[in-house]
Amino acid sequence: MIQYKSDSCIRNSYFHNHCSDCVDVCTENVFSIFQNKIVLDSEKCTLCSACLGSCPSEALSIPNIDPNVEIAGKISDVFECDTKTCLARFDSHHLAVASLKNEKFTLDLSKCESCQIGEYENTIQEKVVKANTFLEKLGVENRVGIKKEIEEKSKKRELFKNILKKGEDQIIPQKDSFTKKFYPLKQKLLVDEVKKLDIDLKNGGGLIWTQEISSNCTNCGDCIQFCPTEALLRSSDKLQIFIRANLCISCGVCNHICKVDAIQKSDEVGILDLMKPKELIKFEMAICPECKTPFIKRGDEQICDRCHDFVHNHSNIFTLARDM
Repeated sequence: MIQYKSDSCIRNSYFHNHCSDCVDVCTENVFSIFQNKIVLDSEKCTLCSACLGSCPSEALSIPNIDPNVEIAGKISDVFECDTKTCLARFDSHHLAVASLKNEKFTLDLSKCESCQIGEYENTIQEKVVKANTFLEKLGVENRVGIKKEIEEKSKKRELFKNILKKGEDQIIPQKDSFTKKFYPLKQKLLVDEVKKLDIDLKNGGGLIWTQEISSNCTNCGDCIQFCPTEALLRSSDKLQIFIRANLCISCGVCNHICKVDAIQKSDEVGILDLMKPKELIKFEMAICPECKTPFIKRGDEQICDRCHDFVHNHSNIFTLARDM
């Protein structure tokens, strides 16, 4: 049966996130949203595995079906749904990795039109386009191919009955996880494969992202605290903020939580950004001339935020009656 780790779900971890990819892709209405959180009815699940390829944080899993394991191994020239379960289980990250490992990599979609349980051909096609866009911007000639010819003697598959039987016979118990942070393996597979290439990476191609922080940043630390993959981090003196682009999954949590809209995502990623943390912003300490306390200086600020607020919003309390 399908398994769901709610603590790895971006939407469940952060109230203001509106990810609904699993809800949108499932044709059996297994997933729904209740009180702004994802809930599922596992009894409706046909184990087609399409949701596995839609979840950005890999919060969903099915025993004996692991697209990461398949992609991490040797890549054959053609992936077929009648031998590999539904091809929608692969994300664009998986497809890009497969193509980088095998330049002849092709998806056989010839049976999609007659598929009896789902309508995922368009979903798969969209992932192929996204993967190929990434490969093009990467500057390599590899592309994910598509095969749609239908063989005359092809038999109607009994795939999902077999998967269901196999799933019932080999259920693997899973312990509850209390780890707050997570890192999707598909992201690591892609980054590791890109690192092997002798290229001058300049653009993430829609699959690899980084962040940029403007001078509006107040150094409150909310983006760092709520980053689900720990892509954002501070220096030991808390005067610098760095990003590890290899860990960023562009979930949008940091962008949504910033009260001053100081952080924005960017796909301008260099190969060195995948190797080591990149400094996004650096602050300096100063002594406020009004209250004589140290504060983090931003730009041309001369006094701390507290004194600035007092001077501009509360100075009228010292106005004498004769001056009113």
